[in-house]
Parts: sequence; structure tokens; C-alpha cells
Amino acid sequence: MSALRRRQVHRLEMLAQPHLERKRQIEEHGRLTLEGAAAHAAAVAFIVRYGEPKLTEPLSLACERVSQSKYWHECCDRFPHLLNRRGFYKFAPYSRLAVSVMGHAVRHGVIDHFHGNDEREKLNLIFASAPAWLMWFTFADYTAKLLNLAVPDMSMMISIARTKTHFDLWWGLPRDVLENRPWPNGPENEPLAQTDLG
Repeated sequence: MSALRRRQVHRLEMLAQPHLERKRQIEEHGRLTLEGAAAHAAAVAFIVRYGEPKLTEPLSLACERVSQSKYWHECCDRFPHLLNRRGFYKFAPYSRLAVSVMGHAVRHGVIDHFHGNDEREKLNLIFASAPAWLMWFTFADYTAKLLNLAVPDMSMMISIARTKTHFDLWWGLPRDVLENRPWPNGPENEPLAQTDLG
């Protein structure tokens, strides 16, 4: 290769470098988003299965019931290096960090024992039995879409406003109660009223 050709190749490589870096960042963001979605799905499934969530109470009470369940204690015993060492003695999935740590433990420590042939089938079975309000409130419908999981019928929920504050928490879960209030301008004018937020 001639010196001129080497300089041209080097110049093209230098020009391509920012684009390649941007592509790498996009791919990394996509990977982290899917990992977070999987942890979020596991946390919601755990609440559905062991938290007895109720529409009229704060979600934190369902999480407290999960914390008291033998399944959470088994999970903590199986992953002490992951949960106990980081101070996650209670099931408190209220931040992205908490959900990513707890979700990993739940995915590999508890969901293995759920009915179904693989993780997708197990989550589909749980999401099918999940209360629509819980799926809506926690943005689990969005998670399900990202992971190609079945989404229960959400048509009754679309008229209930959900907040950007709660969406900004995603993967983390809200602590409070779902407020039954309509969208100020109707659901058709609100991006957060859609299941497909991408």
C-alpha cells in the first residue's frame, strides 16, 4: 500500500471514529435498556406472585409483603453477596439500581421455580394474571412490549393518567397509590397513554 493510500485510509478511519463511537454507545444503551426491562419484569412478576397488590393501597405495602415472604428470604440466602452486602435486605424496588440488583437475583433465584418452560413463558403466564392497573401503574406494559411479552388488555386503563415522574423512575417502581384521574387533554393527546412508548 502506498503512503498516499495509507494516509487516505487513516483519514477515513479518523472521520469514521465518531460515528463508530456513537454506534457503540447506542448499542450499549440498547443492551442496558433490555437488561433493565428484564429486571423490571422480574420485579413486577415477584410483586404479582407474592405481594398481593391492591389498587387502594400504596404499592410499597405489596413490596413489604414480598419482603416478608419466604421467597424473598430464600432469594437473599441464595444471593447474599448481591443483596445483603449491598443493603437490600428488604424488597424495595424503588430505583433503577435497586431493580437491576434485585431483578437479577429474582430472575435467577426465584423465577426459575415458576411454571413455564423458559423465562419468557413464565413471565407471560404471570403477566396474563396480573392486574391491569398494576401493569399500567408500573409501566410493565412498556416493559412487556420491549421484551416481546404478552400484554394483558389495557383498554380500561388508557383513560387513567400516569405520570412522567413515574416513567422517569422506570425500571424503578412507584411507592404510592395509582390515582384514578383522567388525562387533562384526553388520552389520545398523551404519549404516556400509549403502551408503545418507543
